[in-house]
Amino acid sequence: MLFGRHRIVSKKHRDKQKSLRVIILAVILVLLLFIILFFSWVGYGQKFKIKNIEVSGLSTLSKSSVLETVENTLNRKLFFIFPRDNTVLISKRGIVSDIKNTFKQSSRVDVSLKDLNSIEIDIEERKPIGVWCTSRRLITEVFVEKCYFIDSTGYVFSDAPKFSGNLFFKYYGGNTNESPVGSRYLPEKVFRERAFFIASIPNLGINPISYKWGENGDSTIVVAPQNEKGLDGKIIFNNDDELGAVYDYISSALLHEDFKYLDQRIIKFEYIDLRSGNKIFYKMD
Repeated sequence: MLFGRHRIVSKKHRDKQKSLRVIILAVILVLLLFIILFFSWVGYGQKFKIKNIEVSGLSTLSKSSVLETVENTLNRKLFFIFPRDNTVLISKRGIVSDIKNTFKQSSRVDVSLKDLNSIEIDIEERKPIGVWCTSRRLITEVFVEKCYFIDSTGYVFSDAPKFSGNLFFKYYGGNTNESPVGSRYLPEKVFRERAFFIASIPNLGINPISYKWGENGDSTIVVAPQNEKGLDGKIIFNNDDELGAVYDYISSALLHEDFKYLDQRIIKFEYIDLRSGNKIFYKMD
């Protein structure tokens, strides 16, 4: 008797479990149907359709090019079914990513909703503090220099046009990528330290025009001549030297009598070599 009763209770329990599963499945199907209908209404309807895209903050980038990139992003579909060109299913992260990947000049991209049918995109472009340059030898044995703009973090973000003179501070060495745009000249921390150091050198009365991070472990700063007859001078030190100490050594060297002429700070030297610790070697022009 007990065995039969147990079998009856178990059957009732199984029936309840089966009914519960049917109810849960029905609820899931209803919710899924509701979600599909909602996404279809939002995606294919006009109420939330993006009809206006405002772009601000541009200085060198083309607005039409940015809009083309944004529209390509909006033309993608959620789950390959539902259009995302609306203010409900829009992928802000996708727009930001596509703009940054397409336009390396952009350092910050913000996307916001203005109203049901409009979005605003604010772009902050990178500002060049110099150019990273490399040279290659042609068949004619002539070296051709190619330069790229570089920002305050050491990020190489676009080709630079050809220009004469020292319009931009030049960086050499470092990055060895064949296509450097989108990469860094040096690790950001290392570059920031060097950029600050280089910006401090004019306080010593000399004008740096280029810096090279050498693969052999040497750093070289080229200094512009102080008069038409002078030649470019070089300051050489080790890549891993503490830059505060390097600055002090340069300052000490420039106080030497050999670096003064007629009580004026007219610097005329071929090089100052600081690679031997606290010993300073130099050669006058």
